[in-house]
Formats: sequence, C-alpha cells, structure tokens
Amino acid sequence: MKFTTTLTVATALSLFAASAFAYDADWKRGRVYYRSVCTSCHAVAPSGAINPSTKTKAEWASYLKADKHNKGKDTVKQYVSKAYRASIKSGNKAAEKFADTPDQELLDDVAAFLTKGAKAGDSPATCRSKGRSRRRAPEGRAPGSRAGSTMRSALGGDSDSALERKTS
Repeated sequence: MKFTTTLTVATALSLFAASAFAYDADWKRGRVYYRSVCTSCHAVAPSGAINPSTKTKAEWASYLKADKHNKGKDTVKQYVSKAYRASIKSGNKAAEKFADTPDQELLDDVAAFLTKGAKAGDSPATCRSKGRSRRRAPEGRAPGSRAGSTMRSALGGDSDSALERKTS
C-alpha cells in the first residue's frame, strides 16, 4: 500500500514537472529561420521554391514526424542542428543569430510556423524573396511613384533641380 502511494505521488510529480518545463514554440522565430535558411537552398535547388502553404497541417506534421528530407537522403533535424548552423553562420544571419538555440526548440519553432502557414492553417503563408514586395502604394499615389514627387510638386517643380532651387 505504501509503495503504491509513493509510486502514484512520484508519477504525478514527474508529469507536473514535465508540463511545467514544456516549451511553447515561437512561430515568428521559426518563420525567420525557415525563410532565411530553408528557402535560401530551395530557391536555387532543382526541387524549386517551397512555402508553408504547399502542404496542409497534417501533411507538414507527417513530413516532420517522418524526418526525411531530400527524398530520404538526409533528415530535417540535420538542418536545424547546431552543427549545421555553425557550418553556414558565416553566410547566413539567421543561422548566426540562432547559433545557441537548442535544436529541438528551433525545430518546434519551424514546425509552428509551418503549421500556422499551412493551407489549412490560421494564416496560409508564402515565402517571398527579399527583392519582391506586395506592399500597396499609399492612398492617392500611383504604384511605383516616388515619395518625393509630391513634395517637389508642392514646391513648384517636378525635377530634382527645381527642388534644389527652392530649398537653397
């Protein structure tokens, strides 16, 4: 009887301790790492560009659980490992920034981002390259127009030389 009670209490305490130290994944950190590290290779690889909305939540969960990358030639965990980050940190700011992040935390962060951005996720996402932006022009300004053109028009000219004449 005494042994059973002790065992029950020990089990309850271990479950409580495990839940108290559970890591709450940071999807934003996962997004930074994914967009900087994963897309840097996939943009030039024959497999093509990838983004979270190419799969559903269930498909991403299955992919991460299987831990098979590059058609099973290597693992997903390899690409979030400290060893991999150390090997690319000289050319990748995200790898340098997260150099000391525990592997499992970073994997959980990336998984949280993929789940959030999946087809069936809270906010389906794509990974844009840095050169392209989908920002809209402010109200009253044509797309591609320069911000200074309104100021130059207000000063009585439409060229940079007119602006220089008015301000000197």
